[in-house]
Amino acid sequence: HRDLHSFPTRRSSDLSATVVLSLPIHTNLSITAATLPQATASVLYRFPFTATGGTAPYSWSITFGTLPIGLILTSSGVLTGTPAATDSETFTVQATDSQNQTATGNYRLIVASAPVLSLQLSPPSATVPPLTQQPVLLNLASAYPAALTGQLTLTGTQDLDATLIQAAKATVSAAFTIPAGSTAATFTGGPVLLQSGTSSQPFTLTATTDTPQQSATQQYSVLPLPPQITSSQYTAAAGGFVITLNGFSTTREVQTATFRFYTNNTSSAPYTMPVSAIFQTWYQSPQAAGSGLFLYSQPFSLTGLGAITSLDVTLTNSIGTSTTVSIPAEGNN
Repeated sequence: HRDLHSFPTRRSSDLSATVVLSLPIHTNLSITAATLPQATASVLYRFPFTATGGTAPYSWSITFGTLPIGLILTSSGVLTGTPAATDSETFTVQATDSQNQTATGNYRLIVASAPVLSLQLSPPSATVPPLTQQPVLLNLASAYPAALTGQLTLTGTQDLDATLIQAAKATVSAAFTIPAGSTAATFTGGPVLLQSGTSSQPFTLTATTDTPQQSATQQYSVLPLPPQITSSQYTAAAGGFVITLNGFSTTREVQTATFRFYTNNTSSAPYTMPVSAIFQTWYQSPQAAGSGLFLYSQPFSLTGLGAITSLDVTLTNSIGTSTTVSIPAEGNN
């Protein structure tokens, strides 16, 4: 007989293999923006388009229509630029992913007109006292959606004392900024003062923004006043004395000078002298420099009164007469 041997057997269920399959799944590409925010003429606009689905990176383009003048769509999907004018345009934006899958969106962009700038200058009064300093304030009537820059300038007068003061220095211009959404201007070099002069010649402050260009002007003039005597001096001279007066006349003219002389026990009658020609010559000279300032010297030779102890003086222009100034004969006032 034949011997039978047993061999181990393996069931088919004991054998297995694992196969991993990687199947690419592509979701549909779509542009997320449904509408565009409104733009404003002359104001920088920026809107980034975004997409979902597909395979990044994306590239962007305009496939139909035109953008408002001044705007572009970058290849990275940023709609940006400064619209040149009021407009309304429709166009189609296309996004393309790395697998050349595309998605489009139809849009309308409205460019609204820029708000009218209404610059308001302060001090608001058209007349100012002589030789004073007042802070200059610059405001918008309403807030503007973009930051503004500009210049404040002073023009129209030869009076060197009529000027702007910034950082303790005289200037005729000052830069300013107005932040977006604000109404108050800030001067770049610090607060600005308006200094008035001594002449009633008008001068003008002008505030002008760079973009969009708008301007506001305010004309000022110094109040017409009687002459102002700011200092006086008595100087003895051979056979008499000299009276020297410093001051200003905002009208740049003086018509008469009136003197009264005093001794220990008496006084003279008022003595009025015509001085129009003297002051006209002064104000037409380079020394006057367009201002109302004056330096007036009047020599005297008096007899019959005795020793002069003091004198009074007034000056008169077309507006009125100055305050009386008393000058002691032995010194300065």
